[in-house]
Amino acid sequence: MEMLAGLERDQLVNALSILVDDYGKWISEQAAQIGLGVVGHDHEAKSALARCNEIKVRLKEGIGVLSDESDDRPLAAFRFANLAMAKQRIHSLYALSCRRGEGKDLSEFEVRKNRSWRPFQLAFILLSLPSLADPTHKDRTNPVEAFADLLWFPTGGGKTEAYLGVAAFAMAIRRMQGKLGGVDGTRGLGVIMRYTLRLLTLQQFQRASTLICAMELLRQEAHSNGDDQLGSEPFTIGLWVGNKVTPGSIEDSHRAIKDIRNPVYLSNPFNRSAIRYRIVGWGIVLQIVFAESLFDHRFCRL
Repeated sequence: MEMLAGLERDQLVNALSILVDDYGKWISEQAAQIGLGVVGHDHEAKSALARCNEIKVRLKEGIGVLSDESDDRPLAAFRFANLAMAKQRIHSLYALSCRRGEGKDLSEFEVRKNRSWRPFQLAFILLSLPSLADPTHKDRTNPVEAFADLLWFPTGGGKTEAYLGVAAFAMAIRRMQGKLGGVDGTRGLGVIMRYTLRLLTLQQFQRASTLICAMELLRQEAHSNGDDQLGSEPFTIGLWVGNKVTPGSIEDSHRAIKDIRNPVYLSNPFNRSAIRYRIVGWGIVLQIVFAESLFDHRFCRL
């Protein structure tokens, strides 16, 4: 991730093209199996490979967005997203280690394998770049021709990092583009995430919050160096899961804080509801909603 962020434009294009070329070779290998290794399903196989070739074309289009010298903003947003995701990965692993009481130092997680993309993750991001970088792209203006890409991977396969990478790019590019169609892109809602399971929601919110922390640190650093491409408004995140899960008012939050500090109250696992609280993490003051089990998140700082 950090390596991709540091490459020059030509170097980056060449590196990403290897992914597309290898994908093309894989498609050719699968095509050679039709009628041999795959018997009786020629039509289905050819149809599937036709869709694969469409993906290959879209991957090239995504690389083309980054190689376009007439607009440096997509490249800058891509670099920003990679830097933010690198920090997100390292601090997520560090936070997990803190929760387990392993006593490890942050520096122990600063290794390349902990901040590297898997091929499908990088491909998913490349597929999303054209429509995110161009408000007039057909995926945003022509519903009939638009694509909705689905990541189909087992639990723990890396789906979250893939869509968080896309989210980081989306939030960065809209700020760098400023006003579009009379609408201020430096403010407002940029990404909506929806989950159907309570436990999954809290876990995903924690991981997304870590990304927002990383993005905000990078924005503040750029701002202090005179670079205002990312605007003056902080990156923020919010969570709404209903009043049965989180308090709906500040007064309810205060009561929840008092309850959660009570050992007797915490002895009942059904009482561990999420609360609204103001914490300091990584040197940034955030107004977020989180669960009691995520309290240790504040102890893992830069």
